[in-house]
Amino acid sequence: MTTTTSLSINSNTGKWINRGVARGAVITLLGAMAALLGACGGGGAATTGAASGGSTPTLAVLPTTTTAYGNVAVTFTVSGGKPPYSVVSSNTSLIPVPAPIGSDGKLTVTPRTPAADTDVVLTFKDSSTTATTVTSTANLKASTLSSSLTITPSSVGAQCGGICSGGNGVASVQSVIAGVPGQGRSLRFDAFQGDYGFVTPGNSVNDPTVSTITITTDNQGIARIVIRAKNGAPSQSAIIQVVDVLSGEVRRFVFQISQVTTSTEILISPAKFDWTSPFKDACVTGGISNHYVSGGVPPYTVSASSPDFAVLAPTVLVNGVPTVTVAKDGDAVQVITTGNVCSPSGVPFIVRDATARTGTFTVSNSIGPSTGPSAGVGAGSIPAPTITPATLGPVACGAFASAFVVQSSTVPVTVTPTSLEPNRVSALISNGILTVTRLANGVGGSSSVLVRVSNGASFTDVPVSLSGAAPFGCGANAGAGGITVAGSSSISVASGTQLAQTISGGTAPYTVVSSNNAIAGVALLGSSGFVVTGGTAGTTFITITDATGAATTVVVTVTAGTPISFSPGNSGIAPVTNGTTASFGLTGGSGSYIISSLSSVTPGRVAASIAGNVLSISAVAGAAQSPAGTIVVTDTAGGTFTVTVNIL
Repeated sequence: MTTTTSLSINSNTGKWINRGVARGAVITLLGAMAALLGACGGGGAATTGAASGGSTPTLAVLPTTTTAYGNVAVTFTVSGGKPPYSVVSSNTSLIPVPAPIGSDGKLTVTPRTPAADTDVVLTFKDSSTTATTVTSTANLKASTLSSSLTITPSSVGAQCGGICSGGNGVASVQSVIAGVPGQGRSLRFDAFQGDYGFVTPGNSVNDPTVSTITITTDNQGIARIVIRAKNGAPSQSAIIQVVDVLSGEVRRFVFQISQVTTSTEILISPAKFDWTSPFKDACVTGGISNHYVSGGVPPYTVSASSPDFAVLAPTVLVNGVPTVTVAKDGDAVQVITTGNVCSPSGVPFIVRDATARTGTFTVSNSIGPSTGPSAGVGAGSIPAPTITPATLGPVACGAFASAFVVQSSTVPVTVTPTSLEPNRVSALISNGILTVTRLANGVGGSSSVLVRVSNGASFTDVPVSLSGAAPFGCGANAGAGGITVAGSSSISVASGTQLAQTISGGTAPYTVVSSNNAIAGVALLGSSGFVVTGGTAGTTFITITDATGAATTVVVTVTAGTPISFSPGNSGIAPVTNGTTASFGLTGGSGSYIISSLSSVTPGRVAASIAGNVLSISAVAGAAQSPAGTIVVTDTAGGTFTVTVNIL
């Protein structure tokens, strides 16, 4: 046995003393102390044995607990102990893990989605001889997104298993949390793969699309977004990605885009178009939407279920009758809202091809959220503003014109201007001066616009004329113009008659549209003309647009025809002898005549017919009868004359 020198301190004197201690005794003592500590549970944390230069840090993992979602990656970081590390999972069907872990101590796993909330324990082990371990618990949540995505195409054809190229549809997915719809939850839609995009809510399906957009779920937990496939997109499997913004859960869904070349079904794009007025008291007047027709067998005819809702173009003569016709596959029908009928749910339009196959599209027109001015100048209790001068212009592109605004009122009022065509001119009032500015890139249209100056109770409309040539656009929207109609900007036609006009200038082919078909109908006549049919008396205008988009307008005044006259006597009494036929003359009115109604006191006793301007009335033999019946004669313009038949 060897001895060693040891210093110790005397507890009584406080002085160091030298003691010789056997080396074997020291080792024995240390071993006994270690055993004592082990028996008492000393040391607490899991550690490795001593290393050269100091002790090894305790093995640890972060996070020790975490909430995880299916398909959302989670990273764990291991430190301390002795690398390399390895890991095992208590549920490899939900969290499969690799082994061993890299020397950086990081482990990234992507859990699978459980049917119900499930705790999965990951156990990490180092490489020390004592094989120290630590654990982390992942509270794996059930899905916050449904496992299916619903896509409803706007037009479903035999060749379109999903979305047709150039077509659109609505994609919807539901957020479900613990079996309950997740209301008000933000879901992000990503165009992950494929030739398509998303239509921003509130925009037209014809507007540019975006590749990512976030939508809030409704009270059923459903988020919906319009998707549109690119025109001419080849047939393909596309992928849409949906991300729960709060949880980070990701789901990807596959849908089909099918290229459309020929189809027996009539397809219309857009199949739905929505207009919303800024005011509560009126819907949109003059809103224009173009709907492209394909499939089936052209040409196509188009009709509206509510004729007063909109004016349709182009119109051509078919067997002498003005008919809305789309000539070729891929051409468009134009719908121009009149503002006479408001329909938030939409008015259906029927498209019929040459084989009588049909397709439909809808256009809606709704009132808006704001309270507009009272209808009519001076209609409110406060007088309408006075504008001096009352008209402005002509205003050049990028230029402005001004007028004084005077408001007389016994109470304080605020006068505000509203451009009724904000994509062409802007308007503001400052220090009693109205300034109207023509936009440098304003769109085309008629040669004048209106600016409404309102005090909240009454308003004054200020006409602003625009310089330049049709279509009176600016910048990139300017056109060549030069379209003229028989050298005149106005036409006069009698009610019930037709007037042919010649178009010159511009670039054929042309389209012609009447702003009020009840007053004047219009249809193309050949390649460079049109015919106007006079309806009810009044004034409207016809817009002629050429192939470049240049346009001009012609004012049409329809005059009332003379009343229908009946002879002899014009008394309206037609005496007819028993068993004979009598003839009476018809003059005046507009156009031709028809018998619109015939009633006989004794059924079958009176018969009548019209040939040209002659009304023939026959009386079946029998007793004298006064009156025996009545006949209503109607002309082309809707004028009527009633004849009373007396059998002598």
